Amino acid sequence: KVDPDSVKAHRNLGDALGSARRYDEAIGHYRRAVQLDPGDGSTHYDFGSLLVEMDRLDAAIRERRAALTAGPEVVAARTHAATAPGSRGRGRGSAPPWGWGAPSSSR
Repeated sequence: KVDPDSVKAHRNLGDALGSARRYDEAIGHYRRAVQLDPGDGSTHYDFGSLLVEMDRLDAAIRERRAALTAGPEVVAARTHAATAPGSRGRGRGSAPPWGWGAPSSSR
C-alpha cells in the first residue's frame, strides 16, 4: 500500500513502473509526486528521463528544466555520474544526448 502523500513513494513507483514499461501508470505516479512537491528536482529529473525514454522530448525538456530550477545540484550530480569515466552514460537517469542538463559552473 502506498502512502498517498509520499513524494518518495510515488517517485519510486514511477521509476519501477517505467522500468517495466508500464508508462501510463508511471506517468500517473510522477504527476502525483510533482503535485505533492513541485520543488523536488529529483522527481522532475526522473520524470524527464522517463519522457526521454518514451520519445516525448518536448515534455521531457519541460521536466528537465523544472529540475534545473528546483534543484540544479541534483541535475549536476546525476549528469556528472552519468558521464563519469567507465559509465555508459545511457539509460534512465543519465544525461540526455543533446548536451543540456547540467548548469554551467562558470560565471
